[in-house]
Amino acid sequence: MTDRFGEVPPEAQNLFWIIRLRNLLKKAGIENLSAQAQKTVLTVKKQSLIELDEVMKLYVGPKELRDSRLSVTPDSKILLALPFSSLQALLFELEALFRKIAPKLFENGKVID
Repeated sequence: MTDRFGEVPPEAQNLFWIIRLRNLLKKAGIENLSAQAQKTVLTVKKQSLIELDEVMKLYVGPKELRDSRLSVTPDSKILLALPFSSLQALLFELEALFRKIAPKLFENGKVID
């Protein structure tokens, strides 16, 4: 994005990614996100669009459906072995995951309003 002042600084671009990420998490019903160097932890609210059956299919379901990066804690947190590289990459990875575990979040291919 360029305007009359030139390129948008990286800090402003990160702010845009944070806003998109927060909106996605809020709509999905994620209470907390912790992105660390090698893993990402999602704390799911009791009322959310996350379908636990779909999460379990990715965790312990048929081999063709499993995602080896995903695990679930006894307190229902979703752990992703997902190295943090950028906010943009994290957003796209979470969108791809949510398409599988929260299909109601997407309407006509886009996140619901």
